[in-house]
Amino acid sequence: MYSVNGVPLDNEEMGWRFRAPSQPLSGLSRERTTLSAAGRDGVISVPGATFGAVGLPLMVQTPRAQHEALVALFAEDGVLSLTDTPTRQARFEFLASSPAGHGAADEVIDVTCTIRLIDATWRDVDVTTFTAALSAASVPLSCWPAHPSGVLSQVRNHFTNPRLVGNGQRVTVWENLFTNPGFETGSGTIELRRNIFSDTVPASVTAVSSNLARWFRSSGSTVPATLETSGWWARFDAAGTAYADGTIARASDWGVNGLVVLPSTTYVLSFEMERAAGSGVPRVDRYEYTSTGTGVGGRTNTPLTQDPATGRWFTTFTTAATVERVTLILMNGSLTTIAATDWWRFRRTMMEAAPTLRPYFAPANTDTAAIIPDPDMATSFTGATNASPSIMTGVTPAAPAAGHIANGGSSACILTSGAGVQHGTKALRIIPLGTSVESHYQISGYNLTLLGAGKTYTALATVTVLTAQTGTQSTNARSLVSTDSVNSNFNQKATAPNVPGTYPLRITFTVPSTATWAVIRLFDGVSAGNGEVVWDDVTIVEGVYNGPHISPDAAYGDPDLQVVWAGAANASTARVTGEVVAGVPSIADRCVAVRSSKVVNGVALPLRLIAKRNTNDTFVNFSVPVAARTDGGTLLATRYQEAPIAGLIPRALWIGSPAQEIPPVNESGIREYRLKYGPLTSDGGARFYHGAAQGTPDVWWSMPALVAGSYDGPSFPDTATASRLVVDAWDGTVDASSSTRTTYESWDGGLSAPVQDAIVRVKGAVTGLTITDASGAWLSFPTIPAGQWLRVEGRRAFLTTTDVWTGGTDVSGDLRQGGPRRRFEITPKRGASPDARAGQLTVATGSRTGAVIEVRGRGAYLQAER
Repeated sequence: MYSVNGVPLDNEEMGWRFRAPSQPLSGLSRERTTLSAAGRDGVISVPGATFGAVGLPLMVQTPRAQHEALVALFAEDGVLSLTDTPTRQARFEFLASSPAGHGAADEVIDVTCTIRLIDATWRDVDVTTFTAALSAASVPLSCWPAHPSGVLSQVRNHFTNPRLVGNGQRVTVWENLFTNPGFETGSGTIELRRNIFSDTVPASVTAVSSNLARWFRSSGSTVPATLETSGWWARFDAAGTAYADGTIARASDWGVNGLVVLPSTTYVLSFEMERAAGSGVPRVDRYEYTSTGTGVGGRTNTPLTQDPATGRWFTTFTTAATVERVTLILMNGSLTTIAATDWWRFRRTMMEAAPTLRPYFAPANTDTAAIIPDPDMATSFTGATNASPSIMTGVTPAAPAAGHIANGGSSACILTSGAGVQHGTKALRIIPLGTSVESHYQISGYNLTLLGAGKTYTALATVTVLTAQTGTQSTNARSLVSTDSVNSNFNQKATAPNVPGTYPLRITFTVPSTATWAVIRLFDGVSAGNGEVVWDDVTIVEGVYNGPHISPDAAYGDPDLQVVWAGAANASTARVTGEVVAGVPSIADRCVAVRSSKVVNGVALPLRLIAKRNTNDTFVNFSVPVAARTDGGTLLATRYQEAPIAGLIPRALWIGSPAQEIPPVNESGIREYRLKYGPLTSDGGARFYHGAAQGTPDVWWSMPALVAGSYDGPSFPDTATASRLVVDAWDGTVDASSSTRTTYESWDGGLSAPVQDAIVRVKGAVTGLTITDASGAWLSFPTIPAGQWLRVEGRRAFLTTTDVWTGGTDVSGDLRQGGPRRRFEITPKRGASPDARAGQLTVATGSRTGAVIEVRGRGAYLQAER
């Protein structure tokens, strides 16, 4: 229905009835006086065309008495508009009136009024201004774009982060309390072996200093000694002279100046030996003394045996209980003489407190570079090179920040870089040193510094059994064990099989509330020589934990979580962290909420809940604003769980106060939950439940909404359910405010006819201004000074020094325009869809400072209907 100058033509008060055969849609023609492109030889292309005037016949049925009023209304000329859509109008001029109906009987007649639309297009009633900051050399500006119209309904989602985006901050989900979890940090050395034979090379055959050992000529009546530097041998050679004394060599001084040893200790003396073809195998004689030089037990001897694996010669003896000095002599077996053809030579001598022969080691010396039979150890002299005992040492792991390390059960705990390393470059190797089978590494001291009374913990570690253990074994052999002052044997333990291989172990235990100390031990569990194990990847977490080892050195394997050091690497706790979901705070003793990347069946599940309490009352909570409390409302969200969860609480969504809730379906899959609740008297919060205890599988939530009143629609904002007639908009900051979903009645496709009377205003400072329309129409202006405004109205231009839309200095002489119709205009440009159009301008500047463009005018349309 049409209106003329604001008066409806379908008018009950006037008795008018708008009726056929009026044309509800106008015809349209474009007048072209020339061709816009050459079509054949001799035809010149001259651009330029315009829409022809539109004639529109309008038929109105009217009482004869109101005929004159109707004609007079049209005769005024003026504005035609749609009665139901008065926001668009068109100027017209009256051309003719033709009544139908004759005689006194025709009290009602049909009058056809013919009008011509002056503008040829419909125009917006209201003026609209479009603005853009000129922040770059080229800036786009869209004018009169397509948009929906006619609001049918509006609802507001009071949940301020319905897309559940993260805020960039991190929250700790789990924390490894062991501060050197991969044993990457060492703190010192531990002595593992000691060779008390000071001149192991040898480097000399002269008499030895007090309390040291070297092979030398015992006296002037014994076989002479020489030093062979080729190979570094101590050679004892009769050299053609027979000797009545069967002494070959002596290794230390007498009495109190003898070689220092420990009482009641088993020693192994070994060396490399070569001899003449007819020379016998020596025996080892010794004299033992107290620390003051008093002889003990007289002269004793032991035979030499050759080790078939290494070729070394060795003998084993045990010192008496009071012995602290010893003198060693090599004798020509049981003979008391040495033949003229006899010779022997010795090198690489070792005397070690040990139960059996061990591989030879030596620091770097005149003989060779360091000989280290174990890659995890180092060698050095305790004093002067070739004139002091030599030792083999390993690096001990750094103590945890809480407590201390114990090398338990007569064992040595050292860092290893070889077998058993799981992550990083190091691991923990336990070497049994004595007869005890309780060899182990202990985490924490006998206190409650690391492990607290009454608390539950999960410990996990990986053990590598290098070779099957032999001999007597501890009941805790190859075990991860927790123990405390109440459970003096053990609280919980996990044991690896006695088969070479690598085994992950895990225990969960609770320290009794009455405990005064609690520790965790990593066991080897055998005595010296019966096997070694290597431990790595130690994790100690408070609570029930089912995840992997926690260390930044190891991949955690969860895309939602990352592991970081709380402080220095390998010297602080390691934390599993997740991104905080804005507006959904974690509750430390109940549930941790983190941002998730999980997608199931095309549904994004951005909120992940991880239970942190030993009961099933686990949830996250957010505030309910007054607008969603007064008259009740609807709380909805989508929940996902991967499988049925044991002990699930019968709550999925909850709101209060008073408390109102709905239960979950304890099955795998994705389900929407919708809680319609009554009025709330106070803000008790709204809750998304995990609903199970710590250690149970995680739960995911997505698409939450909190709407006042009864609401049956989907959550929003959501591109999947929005459309051009269903529009979501944030009420404030994106992802940090409420949002509104508006449903519209119809769609306005935007600009469909050229606009030639728009006012363009540009704030300086600007140089080299060019504004180009999508049609190619353009205008340019050289310079706009700072603090001034250029205003273009048609073919005229003005500069003002204040922010006004009138007046100013006429600068039209500097304005340039052009294009297909030789002037600047704004024309419709079709978007992705034919019914989505807009005027599209490109604003180019040579330079700009604080510049802004504004376009003000009324949109133009080929039809008034929407």
